[in-house]
Parts: sequence; C-alpha cells; structure tokens
Amino acid sequence: EARRLAVIAGPSGSGKSALAYAAAHEIRGSYRWQQVHSLTPTGRTGRDAVALLVARIESLRSSIYAPVGILIDDAGRHDPNLLDRLLRRLADLPNVITLVSIREEDRVPVPLLSTVATITPRLDDDFAEELWRDYQAHGLTSWAGWREPAERADGLLLEYVTLLTNGENLDAVVGAQVRTREADHTRGLELEILRLASCANQYGVPVPACAIQSALDADLNAFTAASRRLIDEHLFIEDSGNLIR
Repeated sequence: EARRLAVIAGPSGSGKSALAYAAAHEIRGSYRWQQVHSLTPTGRTGRDAVALLVARIESLRSSIYAPVGILIDDAGRHDPNLLDRLLRRLADLPNVITLVSIREEDRVPVPLLSTVATITPRLDDDFAEELWRDYQAHGLTSWAGWREPAERADGLLLEYVTLLTNGENLDAVVGAQVRTREADHTRGLELEILRLASCANQYGVPVPACAIQSALDADLNAFTAASRRLIDEHLFIEDSGNLIR
C-alpha cells in the first residue's frame, strides 16, 4: 500500500490480464490510465528507457485531484532489471498508482515484486455462470450448463473459455494445431521454431527471434512468415524487443 502498487500474479490462463483491465476500467473515473507497452533497453546501460518513461509520466502532472494510474500487463515480457527500476521510480512519484499483471514464475527475478503480496485470480462459480449465460445467448457455446466445463477448467479462465467455445481443453486445441503442422510438410519451419521457443520457455527464458532464425539457418522471409502464423494462432508471442516466448 505504501508503494501504491498492486500485483496480480498466477499461472498462464488464470485471468490475470482480464482482472487487470477490469480493475482499471472500474476506477477509470478516478485515475488517468497509461499503459506500458514497451520497455526496450536504450542507451549504454538501458536506464534511458526507464528515464524516458518516467519523464513521460511526470509530464502528466499527477495531483491529488488528477492522479495517474500505470498499467503494466504481462510484465514478465520486460527485462526484469529494467522493470524493477521502473517500479521503484514509480513508487517515488506522488499520486501515481501502478497495477501489474505477471506470471508467478516471472515475478521472482524482479526484486521488488518478489517482496510484494500478490492477488491471485481464480474463476469462481458466479462469474463462470455469468460468462456461460452470455456465451449461450450469443450462440458461442453448445454446453447445456456451466458447472462441468468450470470444474474441468480447474479455476483457469482461459481454459474455461476454450472449453466453452471449442468443447475441448486448451491442451487438446494446441495439440490439434501442432498435428496440423506435422501433417503439412510445407509448415515444418513452424514446428522447428515452436520446438526451440517452447524448450526455452520451460525455463522461463525468452529467446531473441534472430537467435532462432540463426540456429535454424532459415531464410528471413520464410522465418518472418512462419513466425507471424504462429503469433496469429497464439502459439507464442513476440514482444517489442523481438523476444519470442
């Protein structure tokens, strides 16, 4: 509370981003919200990236009558040292609050976040039923009730949405996407990119896109096209620093 910092942490698919955006929307009349999309290192030490962001926020002239809110969604995609510096600088700014969503495994490398109590989102019965009714009204689900898919989702929002819309668990949907690529010899490069990116991700390590391209000795145009298809199908993401995870 003293740092005016709220941290939403949990496993992938638990609804961290949804909760963060919902919270910001709920209090949108009380704060002027800004979102951090990129924290790409610049300058000799990378500190310039933090300085530029802080200067931008200071230019908003936050006050008790017009406070500012900073939203950092999926914070694990940023360099942990730069993120830690930014959060500490934001804590020094008066009338500025910070809302962070981050995977639990990405929280530990950020010193400040590892010492802050977190909010862990979990799908509850009321929201599960409300979402099912909304999807049913719009013809987005064939489930006759909400309880079975909610129990199968085990508290994970993304898993629940996938079950409602596809009738299968997320693992089955992703598995089908992989098998489609295995059956199509023209999409072998996509599988190779996935193999390297997913292996690194098991250890929480994002990989530069250029490193994967180099390791596969892939043509730049073919690599770009394959990567774009994987991103479009949400099999991995590429952040502003061209890191794949």
